[in-house]
Amino acid sequence: MTTPTLESLATLMAGWVLASGRTVTRMILAAGDSADKHFSSYHRVFSAARWSLDRVGLAVFDLIEPWIDGDVLLALDDTLARKRGLKIFGCGMHHDPLISTRSKAVMNWGHSWVVLGVIVELPFRPGHYYCLPILFRLYLNKAKANQHRRVYRTRPELAVQMLDTLCSHRKNRRFHAVADSAYGGQSVLNGSVRQVAHI
Repeated sequence: MTTPTLESLATLMAGWVLASGRTVTRMILAAGDSADKHFSSYHRVFSAARWSLDRVGLAVFDLIEPWIDGDVLLALDDTLARKRGLKIFGCGMHHDPLISTRSKAVMNWGHSWVVLGVIVELPFRPGHYYCLPILFRLYLNKAKANQHRRVYRTRPELAVQMLDTLCSHRKNRRFHAVADSAYGGQSVLNGSVRQVAHI
């Protein structure tokens, strides 16, 4: 990540904490006077700048690792981020568990993210546990993957990628992954490295 990109990202993160909405424009507005560049510079941080989301996530893991005693407890799941607009990259129709019922499955337009988080007890809140997301993968259905010339991967395959990334980063740690039945199939159980136990 270049120095100008890091400066733009720091401004956006400050605005993200203060923003009522979660759009880049709202982050810029909330950052106030610290957002001294043209607004397009901040939008390009996510669309065109060269930086690795995995490296940022692993850096976050490095920061919270001193708070973890023993084995690392991980949470793994996918989430739907509803979107509006037909020209947003990676959007598709996905199952929406929040408004679906047992008798009626509802689909919604948006991003389907597979998220790996670390469950940790923060030192300033003893007895309370938080899941801090560190690694993410955008799920593209087969049609979207073909449209964007990407290799199609299922959600469980994306989960295995993230587990491998984290385990390669910390080869001396043992991890316990908690997930729902969607991630309990053979592709995850056989694809994961030995240092991950599945719960």
